[in-house]
Amino acid sequence: MNRCQPITTLKNLDAAMAFAKAGIDFVCIPVKNEEHRADLMLMANKIFTELIVDAELRDVIEQARKDHE
Repeated sequence: MNRCQPITTLKNLDAAMAFAKAGIDFVCIPVKNEEHRADLMLMANKIFTELIVDAELRDVIEQARKDHE
């Protein structure tokens, strides 16, 4: 396991706080090495993309309901 630099730890904590403020359930996962980190980042990007698409779809559905009232 690689030791994380203090500035990186602070940036990671800031990101976690931003997720929490946005109401996104966030789980802290230890990282074994850079390859593992890259894999986790790819997974996170996929999940965030899915969350964005879901939110946009909900907005479209809500707007369609309002348009038909």
